[in-house]
Amino acid sequence: MKIRLLIIIAIVIFSSYIFFSLYSFDESRPFEIPKLQCGKKYIQRGAECHLDPTLIDKNTIIIYDVTDNSGTRMTIAPWSLVINLEENDTVTWVNKGAFTVSVRDFTKEQYGAEYAKNVINKDQHSWKTAEFGPQLQESIQFNNTDIYFYRIDAANDVEMGDIVVLSKETNSLPVHIKAKMAQSIITSNFDILPELVSVGSGGAPGTGVSIGILESELEKHDDAQSYYYEYFKNMIPFDVPITIEFHGPITFD
Repeated sequence: MKIRLLIIIAIVIFSSYIFFSLYSFDESRPFEIPKLQCGKKYIQRGAECHLDPTLIDKNTIIIYDVTDNSGTRMTIAPWSLVINLEENDTVTWVNKGAFTVSVRDFTKEQYGAEYAKNVINKDQHSWKTAEFGPQLQESIQFNNTDIYFYRIDAANDVEMGDIVVLSKETNSLPVHIKAKMAQSIITSNFDILPELVSVGSGGAPGTGVSIGILESELEKHDDAQSYYYEYFKNMIPFDVPITIEFHGPITFD
């Protein structure tokens, strides 16, 4: 019995050694994406060059093509657009790609069974554009504050995006809707905030938006919690509860 127990222990130790040898990683040697020479008006996003959304005209979404090892696909910039009804209530999609496209509201499909409780004006989510070819554009006018998800269809491709529409009435919206709007606004800043690792909403009622920051930022600020709270509070142009969390790298215990 004792010999059998020792054999079992030996097998467990050997298996653990093999597992950690194959699947653990060295934090001092992280995987690095090579830096690309993207040129003017472009920024690196992952291993690709994309249009810099900060250089695009306000209330404008550019549809264009990206080519990688798998082929050519359609994409957009910016993915999340914020507009203010008091300034300009019209959004324009400009087709810089090679294919004819059309744009339609996708909010109902995005929310599914949660649609009814997550939109303010249900009759405002049935819009669509006509088809428009390369170098052409189409516009849609928005009348109410809300978050609008949309879908772009081409012959063999699909792309998604969202539009956050602000107005003087935005602060009066339910917290869970403002949280989704805040999530979209913050997510659009992933390119310029490498320390931003996650953004979430839809937790317990009244919890607002949850923002995940790299744990290493704790060493760079006297009070990192307050620093990032104020940073994102200033980014979001309406009142919504904000929770800041810090995450470390994934390791094996």
